[in-house]
Amino acid sequence: MVLFYCKHWTTENAFLTEEESHHCTRVLRKRVGDIVHCTDGKGTLIKGEITVLDKKELQLSIIQSEFEEITKHKLHLVTAPTKNISRMEWLVEKCTEIGIHEFSFVFTKNTERKKLRVDRLEKIAMSATKQSLRRYLPSIHLHATVPTFLSTLSGKEEKFICHFDPQNPDLVQQEWGSESLIFIGPEGDFTKEELTMCLDHGFKACNLSKKRLRTETAAIVATTIFNS
Repeated sequence: MVLFYCKHWTTENAFLTEEESHHCTRVLRKRVGDIVHCTDGKGTLIKGEITVLDKKELQLSIIQSEFEEITKHKLHLVTAPTKNISRMEWLVEKCTEIGIHEFSFVFTKNTERKKLRVDRLEKIAMSATKQSLRRYLPSIHLHATVPTFLSTLSGKEEKFICHFDPQNPDLVQQEWGSESLIFIGPEGDFTKEELTMCLDHGFKACNLSKKRLRTETAAIVATTIFNS
C-alpha cells in the first residue's frame, strides 16, 4: 500500500497537498476513479476514490476512515544538531520509522552547527511516516539554548539524560512513563553546567552503552530501546 498525506479532510472528502497530488498523478499515474490511501498524521487512515484532479489539488471521496489511538507511551527525543546535516536527516528518518512522537533539537554550548532547517526535517519525517505506514507524524521543535528548552517542559514527563558514568544505570533498565523524554548530548558532550541544570530539572542520568556512540547512533539506540 502506498500512503499519502492529506492536508485536511471532512466527513465526506479528503484533500492532498500540491506536492502529494503531483506524486500521486505524475509519478504513480493515478487517475479519477482510482482508490488511494492517505493519513492526516494525527491517527486517521483514509481510503478514498479520486474525484477531482488538477495541478494544485487532488480531492478524494472518502470510502472509509479508521482512527488509531496513539500508543500509551509517547517518546520525546531531544538532541543537539550535529555538524553534518545529513546525519541529522538520517536520524529523523530512522527514528520516525522506528516510532517517535516528538523531536526537539537544542543548541548546546558544544553544538558546532548554528542553523537548522526545520521545514526540511519535517518533509523527511513526513516521508518516513508514509514509508513506514505510520498514522502519526512527529512534531519537530527547535530551541536556542538548554535553559530555553527546559522552560518548555510540563513536569509530567519521565526524563532521562544520556551521559556516560560507570555509576549510572542503563537506560534499558528504566521504567517509562506515559510521556518519556530522552536527551542526547552533542558531539562534544554536555558541559557540567548543562548537565547540572538538567539534573536539577528532574532528569535521570543513564548510560546507553559502554561504547562511545555518535549522536545520531545514540538517538537510534535510545529510540529502539524505548520501542522494544
